Amino acid sequence: MTLRNGRYYLRRHIPSDIQPIIRRSEVWRSLKTDSLQTALRRFPLVTSVLESQFERIRADAGLSVDPTLLRPCGAGGLSP
Repeated sequence: MTLRNGRYYLRRHIPSDIQPIIRRSEVWRSLKTDSLQTALRRFPLVTSVLESQFERIRADAGLSVDPTLLRPCGAGGLSP
């Protein structure tokens, strides 16, 4: 988690097996708050959404996936 321009962000390394698909090595997601306390509460949800998106990308690419992580992704997803 990083504070940038008065807002907290999640900075996440993209797993190496899907980097060629996404064509990026990291992703930033705003936690949409300037409050550390609120950012800490939102952090797990944003992280789980990203993990689900990573698994969906793996599934779409025919790579092995963890089915428990394949939940519907919300808006703002990653696209290859």
